Amino acid sequence: MGTNEFRFFLSCDINLPVTFRIERLEGKLTSSMLPNSDVDFTVEDRKPELYVECTLYVDGAPFGLPMRTRLESTGPAYCWNEMITLSTKYRDLTANSQLGLTVSE
Repeated sequence: MGTNEFRFFLSCDINLPVTFRIERLEGKLTSSMLPNSDVDFTVEDRKPELYVECTLYVDGAPFGLPMRTRLESTGPAYCWNEMITLSTKYRDLTANSQLGLTVSE
């Protein structure tokens, strides 16, 4: 195969599970103000342990089991660098499939 050649596959022919990487969360996390306080604070002051939950939706309905990253507790803040493999295969996805990502404490 030359350097200018491309190969294309139909997703219905890919018999592999949906797999992707959750790398890191970037940006500044803020929280609402403390009760009875005039000072705004950021969540970064207390570094909560966060995880990411991944839910696949096919035609608007949840499909398969949601998967979670581990609780982030060591290393750089909010850096998981984790591969997520869903129970669904690429061949089972429709054109209306969506992946929902939720960051929780």
